[in-house]
Amino acid sequence: SEGSAALNCDPFIAAGGRDLRDHAVFEAIHGHVFLRLGPHGWQAWPAALHDPRSQAVAAFAREHASEVDFHLFLQWRADADLAAAQAAALKAGMAVGLIADIAVGMDGGGSHAWSRCRAYTTMRPITLNSSTASAYSRQFISSPMPHQRKMRASKRAMGRQPGASISLAI
Repeated sequence: SEGSAALNCDPFIAAGGRDLRDHAVFEAIHGHVFLRLGPHGWQAWPAALHDPRSQAVAAFAREHASEVDFHLFLQWRADADLAAAQAAALKAGMAVGLIADIAVGMDGGGSHAWSRCRAYTTMRPITLNSSTASAYSRQFISSPMPHQRKMRASKRAMGRQPGASISLAI
C-alpha cells in the first residue's frame, strides 16, 4: 500500500504472505465487531465473515484497507522492535538474548483458528456443574481440534512453501 512503502514495510508484508494478511484482516474485522458484540470470537461474527476466503471478507478488507494496513504496520513495528531489542541484548553480552514465549495452544476464537477455519473442528463450551466453581471458571471453550485429513493436506502444502512466517499478536 502507499503508506507502508514510505516506511519500508513492504518486504516484511510480502514475506509474511497470506498468514500475515489474514491476521491483519482478522484484527480489522474484530475491531468493528467488538464495538457491537463485545469480546467474542469470530464464531459470533455475522456468518458471511466466518470464512477468510469469502467475498464478504474480501469486500471488508477493501472497504477498510487503511485499518488492515494499520494492523500490518503494527506487526512490522513489533518485529522491528523485537529485532532491535535482540541485537541490543546480544551486544550487551547476553549469551542467548531474548527468549521467545511460544504458546502451546491457540484461542479458538482468534485469528489463527479463523484463518484456518476449514482445518479445525468446531468445539463446544465445556460447562462444569460444580457449585464451588466461580461463574468465570464454570465455562471453558476448549481449543479447536484439527481435522486429521485436512491437517495432513495442509502440512504437505506448507512443505512446498519456501519459508514460514510468524505474526505477532499485540
